[in-house]
Amino acid sequence: MAAAAAADPALAVGLFDHPLLTRSTAGTPTLETGRAMAVVMLGHGLLQQADGDPAALPDDLRTALAVARSMRNGSITASLHKGNELTVLATATATRWLTRLGDDRPDLVREVLDEILRDERAVMTRVLPGGTVARAETPATGWGEPFDAVPHQQADRFVVREQMKAPTMWLPGLVTPPGRDRDAPNPEVDVVAFAWSVPWERERTRRLVAFGLDPAHADAYRRLTRGRPGAGLATVRPAAPGELAAADQFVRACRRGLLVQLAARLYRRDRGAFPPDLPALVAAGFLPAVPPDPYSPTGEPLRYRVPATDETLAPHPAPGGARPVSPPAEVKAGQPVTWSIGPDGLDDGGRSHPVVHNAPSRAVDLVFLVPLPPTAP
Repeated sequence: MAAAAAADPALAVGLFDHPLLTRSTAGTPTLETGRAMAVVMLGHGLLQQADGDPAALPDDLRTALAVARSMRNGSITASLHKGNELTVLATATATRWLTRLGDDRPDLVREVLDEILRDERAVMTRVLPGGTVARAETPATGWGEPFDAVPHQQADRFVVREQMKAPTMWLPGLVTPPGRDRDAPNPEVDVVAFAWSVPWERERTRRLVAFGLDPAHADAYRRLTRGRPGAGLATVRPAAPGELAAADQFVRACRRGLLVQLAARLYRRDRGAFPPDLPALVAAGFLPAVPPDPYSPTGEPLRYRVPATDETLAPHPAPGGARPVSPPAEVKAGQPVTWSIGPDGLDDGGRSHPVVHNAPSRAVDLVFLVPLPPTAP
């Protein structure tokens, strides 16, 4: 059912944890269940490839990316984080699949490339000026719409405000001593619920929630709500807009690095050698344009080079002197390297270790190797 929905543009994107149906900014159990389903789909694609059927991965990838888009589509920040995590995992899965794939199935590579481009250009369902609703599957032009943290933060505020409106759902657990009857404080809870239902208290609650979920006002919020029942509901604030934007940049870098990997492999099969630069991929029709670096404030493109000699890319030292998460990466002469300048905004020449998707370094270039096709045994 999920695969069929993902293949249908009219059904491929929904809203995973709708604020109207969510009682916590931590999300619902369904959120983790959806992620687990998508992970199983990605694992299925790799297992089928190991059994000699690489054609399973494109459909499995399409389903996983549709689930991730639904998680990112206008919901609470917890759902956004899960969607980002799943998208990055999907790009890592596709890279592993490409590493094991020979040059005999360019149709499958093209199918995956088109799906990643579709994900790059996906937009959120939103209400435009005048009340018109733009569907999530209406693709953006170019390289997608800019990230906007506001809808996700507003969804969090809505959930917290609705919790405040219904203290009978959570207040008994806060005021009942361990081992005591949870129904005993119901009269007091009903008084609180009634007091908060008057118009001026509803407005006060609305303002406190909006104020409390802004990290810049954390200390003032605690002073204003000291002793108020339920004040702790908003003390665990979602990530600040800058943190959410940084996570989105990393997702886009992984997606665009994968696009270069896929397009370069298609170019090699078609022309007999890897492209000398990224514009060559555009001229050959494998990419619509050179992918911009999401970390570049001026919109400069991803970097790209083709080493003339063998290289070794050593892992970046782990914080606190811990062991690096991966062994050194060997780069063969003629094997392309593409990279983003990363969060520090400094171009280090793409000499750092390739991105480890589950433990990325956020202080150096984000490097992506174009995998060589496997050699015949």
